[in-house]
Amino acid sequence: MKRRALGAAALATALGGSLLGLVGAGPAVGQPGHQILATGLDNPRQLNWSENGKTLVIAEAGSGGSTCIGEGPEGPTCIGFTGSVGTIAQPWNKVRVAPRVVASGLLSAAAPDGSFATGPDGADLTDVPGEVITAITGLPPEARPPGLPPEVLEQLGKLVVSGTADDGEMFNFGYLDFQTYEERRNPDGAQIDSNPYAILFVASDVGDKSGYALVADAAANTVWKVDPDMSVCGEDDDCVPPAKVTVFATWAPPGGADDDEDIEYVPTSLASDKAGNIYVGGLGSLQPGEGKVTKFSATGKEMRVWSGFTSVTGVAVDKKGALYVSQLFGGAKGNPFEPGAPVSGLLTKVGLAGQSAERFVPFPAGVAVDKHFNVYVSAYSTLPSGFRPGDTTRPSEKGGEIWRVRF
Repeated sequence: MKRRALGAAALATALGGSLLGLVGAGPAVGQPGHQILATGLDNPRQLNWSENGKTLVIAEAGSGGSTCIGEGPEGPTCIGFTGSVGTIAQPWNKVRVAPRVVASGLLSAAAPDGSFATGPDGADLTDVPGEVITAITGLPPEARPPGLPPEVLEQLGKLVVSGTADDGEMFNFGYLDFQTYEERRNPDGAQIDSNPYAILFVASDVGDKSGYALVADAAANTVWKVDPDMSVCGEDDDCVPPAKVTVFATWAPPGGADDDEDIEYVPTSLASDKAGNIYVGGLGSLQPGEGKVTKFSATGKEMRVWSGFTSVTGVAVDKKGALYVSQLFGGAKGNPFEPGAPVSGLLTKVGLAGQSAERFVPFPAGVAVDKHFNVYVSAYSTLPSGFRPGDTTRPSEKGGEIWRVRF
């Protein structure tokens, strides 16, 4: 369980059942001034930019559905196809706008009230006009309940390609199954488990060569590189190009494969800078101070590590090189799962000289920063749209939001 990101179905159900206790008190630090770019979102997660840097891409993990499976003290997991991806063009001069939906009908699993969903936890646009790629949560075969319908298996644990057909209908195609690659290679040498959580499209600067995707697989402790061979297809729009899948980075458990007490990296977030370097945020098994961010060159050479974070769920870099990190349980006092625990969450900026500044953001996830140094962050990232439980102690009645802040 320590290897799976918060969005994993089993952990999402457990956390969803304890939501009343998580939101009963005030913030960890003073609330900053911020503007609400979008509200009423379904468990918003990773944020990305279009290739030209002018359109914000928002992954929404959805709110589960009406088919509920499993029983236990925390209740069942409810499955549906409520996950989606939205975009907002030029978000620096807008407030309270509705994202334009560019992909819908994506697999989602959540607590019965729609909280702590898992589904398309990461999304990005590619260099193909109208094409969206998402990382859909996964479960190992032994943890899957029997009788899952084909439409669930089509997306579960896969890189899904979405778009709009000629007739105007949206489609979702399960392109690659990361569980297969984890079973074949098991890069971290530990248990066989895959849960793709974040995705980043990297455009190519070599002639007309297509770009590639990086996928942070939280449960495999690995970042996969997916390089499709578009030359095979030519002008055939219906062609499915083969892909070369390799390991960009991996983190073996410190104590070896059989050590159940390890604090593992658990990669949850991806970003790149203007030089093409890649940044990978790690959850650190949800343990206080164990989250990290690692900087790699474009070829996968480790360059630098920042440590001391708590539950990293988002990372971004501005054009001057400053680092921004979402900490889901940053600032938590004691055990954040205990009833009555205060709402936690920090957005941290780390400057070039190592100096840091913090802003309180409730349950933050994805982060993105624009050319004007506006910082966007998914707030209340564990709540569904229209979350109205009738309890005034809850932090938000409108579900997930995207905040715009400045440091």
